[in-house]
Amino acid sequence: MPTKSKKITWTTALDLFETRLRAKGAAALTVDEYVRAVRNLAARVAPLRPDQLKPADLREVQAGLLTGKASRSGRPLGASAVGRCVAAWRAFFSGLASDGLLPTHPAADLTPPRAARRPVQQVLTVKEIERLLAAGGPSALGLQDRAVVELLYATGLRRGEVCALDLSDLDQAERDVVVQRGKGGKGRIVPVTRTAWQVVREYVGLARPDLTSGHADSVSALFLSRFGTRLDAKTILRLLDGLKARAGITKPVTPHTLRRCFATHLLQGGANLRHIQLLLGHSSLNTTAQYLRLDAHEIRREVLLKHPRERFA
Repeated sequence: MPTKSKKITWTTALDLFETRLRAKGAAALTVDEYVRAVRNLAARVAPLRPDQLKPADLREVQAGLLTGKASRSGRPLGASAVGRCVAAWRAFFSGLASDGLLPTHPAADLTPPRAARRPVQQVLTVKEIERLLAAGGPSALGLQDRAVVELLYATGLRRGEVCALDLSDLDQAERDVVVQRGKGGKGRIVPVTRTAWQVVREYVGLARPDLTSGHADSVSALFLSRFGTRLDAKTILRLLDGLKARAGITKPVTPHTLRRCFATHLLQGGANLRHIQLLLGHSSLNTTAQYLRLDAHEIRREVLLKHPRERFA
């Protein structure tokens, strides 16, 4: 650990930052994104050290991200992306300041740009989900593709949570999936539907042995790449793109789409909102509500179908 009297370098500061994030239980994707955002900042303000930065320096880089001048691609970043960079910077400098390694906290008053309200994301119908599931091929990878989709839709797990699953996280006795460390380091247990459980068991028994290799991941990871390594988030996105094309679906299909389908279809089936919140691993009902925004036609339909004064009038 550097002392307060030493000038701290970006390399040392980034090592401390990554260690702090992991100690707090941040998700692997969050750690990667935050470290990458600070590393990009370091490249833009060189040769200044972290302890030499002023708020004006950070505001200049923030403006450059919005115009594309300071982005790695050279293209302007949206308000949400820049907001995530600002969040990473604030966490980075806050940690250094709390350790007494900075004279001031240069990002303390930095305000992220206001993001436009996202349009309501389309949800797949049950028939579209069935088409997506039927689009997988008979190969080992094809069976794994179906198992991944079945599990995403049956449990509402985040893509990082699915990637992190080990064989030992399948509770055979209770037909549950154990999420060891979800967002914020919180774990939870999610029951799995009978159909999804059967497909996952079929994959484990018939297809997974064909994907194993000498890599250490082959011993423990539930889902494997063709090289026997743990399946990663980018591969899941690619497999969903392929299934979507073969199924002839025009709506966006991502792990987040299937997570919203899981929550929305449960709500439409009469599930309790609090139960959905727990299954998704949300700390707030407000967050759960974002997944469950229904359009005016759906709201009207629910009222006319379920209100007692409508049914018995």
